[in-house]
Amino acid sequence: MSLFALMLKGGAQKWFSRIPSRSIDSWKDFREMFLKRFRASRMNELQMCHMETIQQRSRETLPEFIKRFQEAVNQLSNLEEKEAVHIFRRNLHPVSCEGYVKDLIHREPQSLASAYALASKFIKENDFLTSMKMNRRIQDDDESSKQCSSYKKEKRFKTDRQSNYI
Repeated sequence: MSLFALMLKGGAQKWFSRIPSRSIDSWKDFREMFLKRFRASRMNELQMCHMETIQQRSRETLPEFIKRFQEAVNQLSNLEEKEAVHIFRRNLHPVSCEGYVKDLIHREPQSLASAYALASKFIKENDFLTSMKMNRRIQDDDESSKQCSSYKKEKRFKTDRQSNYI
């Protein structure tokens, strides 16, 4: 194994130098230890890079994005909760979720569960406001159509003096 040790560099060499002498009995044991140590590290880097790519799309709703993000988080084995919250916040769409992003900044949730709870509250508020706006538009449209029809009725029964002269 000493020949193999000469080929190691950086973190692998440091790791190898810390292994107590005569603690590894066979090449198979060494190989397993080495792969456990360094393959897991590489997978974690790849997984973290993948998490950064999961961003909320411009027409994607917050519940849809949360679902996609949760699925990705569930595939990871060693993602720290605080890091997941930061990635989640960074990957939200800044325009469609502006109020929610501000809320996340002010409250700084320590877990994804807390961030999702805030999201649930934001979604309810947003749905309620949207519903109110829709009702208001319908009422405003009804009032304007009534005003318009009453204006037309007035015009029909009143003669216009200017049109009589022409």
